[in-house]
Amino acid sequence: MKTILKVFYIISISSLSVSLVNAQKYKYGKVTNELLMLNECDFFKNADAMVTYIGGKSEVRYYDNEGFKVDEEVKKQIKIFNSESNDIGNIEFYFYSPKAGSAKVKLRSLKGKTYNLINNKIEETKLLDENIFETQFNNYYKKVTIAMPNMQKNCVFEFEYKLVSDYYTNINDWNVQENYPVLFNEFYTSVPEYYKYQINIVGGAIPVKDEKSTKSQVINYRVETYNEIGAKYRNEQVNIVYNSRAIVFENVLPVEDEPFTANKADIGAKITHQLIMIQWPNEPVRTFATNYQALNNELLVSETFGKKIKDGDFIKNYIDITDDTSGLVRAEKVYDFFTNKTAWDGYNHYRTDKSGKTLLKEGKGDAGDINLNYIAALNYLGIPTFPVLLSTRGNGTLHPIYPDYSDFNYVVGVSVINEKLVFSDATSDLPFGYLPLRCLNGNGWIVSENGADWINMKNDFSGKRIVQTEITIDENVLNYSTKIQHNNYFAFADLEKIKKSNEDEFLKQLNPESEFKLDSISILEKKPNLIKIRELFSTEINDENLIYIKPFVHLPYPSNPFKREIRKSIIDFPFMEEYKFVTIITLNDNYTYETPVNLNTMLNENSMSLKYTSSYTASLKKLTIIADLKISKTFYTPEEYPDLKSAFDVMVNKLNEPVVLKKIL
Repeated sequence: MKTILKVFYIISISSLSVSLVNAQKYKYGKVTNELLMLNECDFFKNADAMVTYIGGKSEVRYYDNEGFKVDEEVKKQIKIFNSESNDIGNIEFYFYSPKAGSAKVKLRSLKGKTYNLINNKIEETKLLDENIFETQFNNYYKKVTIAMPNMQKNCVFEFEYKLVSDYYTNINDWNVQENYPVLFNEFYTSVPEYYKYQINIVGGAIPVKDEKSTKSQVINYRVETYNEIGAKYRNEQVNIVYNSRAIVFENVLPVEDEPFTANKADIGAKITHQLIMIQWPNEPVRTFATNYQALNNELLVSETFGKKIKDGDFIKNYIDITDDTSGLVRAEKVYDFFTNKTAWDGYNHYRTDKSGKTLLKEGKGDAGDINLNYIAALNYLGIPTFPVLLSTRGNGTLHPIYPDYSDFNYVVGVSVINEKLVFSDATSDLPFGYLPLRCLNGNGWIVSENGADWINMKNDFSGKRIVQTEITIDENVLNYSTKIQHNNYFAFADLEKIKKSNEDEFLKQLNPESEFKLDSISILEKKPNLIKIRELFSTEINDENLIYIKPFVHLPYPSNPFKREIRKSIIDFPFMEEYKFVTIITLNDNYTYETPVNLNTMLNENSMSLKYTSSYTASLKKLTIIADLKISKTFYTPEEYPDLKSAFDVMVNKLNEPVVLKKIL
């Protein structure tokens, strides 16, 4: 007799909901007069609003006839203080739900209320379906928009929703910090003991409660056997242990905007979940990319990644491959072809199921569609090119040890040309060899059979500004004639602004400081990585014995952008910066000058340099002042922040230092 076993799990699990902490002052669903009359947050008094409660719950559960899924529940209550902050009631959230494939994430429920105190009575207004909008944001994510009703000064609103995900191996990160102070934040997870997660609390927040527990649940399952007679069934039971964890935070300060922050998603404290392995009884262990080499190997054999970059023969129908041009010329030819024949649809991705032929026929695609086929074409034409996985600016920083497919959202190419590594991104219209600003974010991972490794996405990319100014004195008026030259990433930014509007609108934004009267402004030269601008402006001066002249205009930092004494987040300049200011002041017979103090210094452990010199040509009555500033480091830790702040103080003070002219009496 031959026996075949088929096991059908029917899990009977009682509600796993828990009351984590009952001591919080304000509770979801219970709004009091006291809360509605509250007019400030005790621990962050200038807040426009306060999250009085936020609770999350993620449970891996079994659904009859459907299998294991992740239930995610979110409840949030917010108190408004500022009457001008009613837009806080416009809520947006996104969830992963790709168009392709059968696995989905569904929004099962969403409801909310707004509470107002009217004549000392609480008035409730329910969130209606007509104020809830669910749309397919792109090929991979859905977007939900909520417009909370009856938003008034001092109101309280709350909403809750439930997502059910077929991706039972994934538990989303939970934010501990919000854009507003949080009075009470609780998060609960419950997963079968066979799921091994790496759970971390990152960002420095310390929970007031962090409890682990287990709960045994009964699993009823049906065993189906086959023999010569037919199928037989029997019901059996087994206990399964669920590992649970309850984490609570109180009085959490908000995530505050800081200058030079590439990834706000990384700033706030949060709870992260990294699935390491699954091992069900009597089944082999299933591991999940426990290191980058494992991820690398998985991608190389993927139909939508590794095999795609080897399928570049389509390009022979479009580009002549019989010429003897150099690798650089050939690469530029392929790059120009793709940038002219395809258009980026604005969506970030790092895989594709489109062939090169289909892509070129349709003429558009996401980052994965365009760049993987572009990489395939380069490889086919004999230019060794590897895909580089990355996370764009704003999307977060890749974990250096534990890879997660969901952390990546973009792919570019890196080619070996003349024994050098050259980046390119065929979704952009930048010159070959440059990456768009969105890609300059930390390290990327080169996917390769032999040379897989990390690579710095910023390379040696830089922006340069040269400002040449001539100042003359005409009675009680200072006349300025200025030429501005921007190279590379400064020029790219200017050209992008022109592209989005026009030259006139762009030039309006370049007016000098408010104390000057603009006489004329024009573009002298415009190239793919260079733009030159000419300005004429003036300012009146009083007929006094001393005149204070501002020698430099269009300073990158008129004041120190770093205001706080302490910073907890990374400081991230997108690229290296270089500035040169040359100012010539022509004196007349009525004035002499005080000699400026020269300076030549390395700041912040040589990551910045500032050179300031002056000279006077008596025969021409010209005072020349030159300043060179370089910021050669782009990444600073919070520990380096005090020194960086001090270096900026020195730089800002020196470049803003006036030149003193003395009237000859």
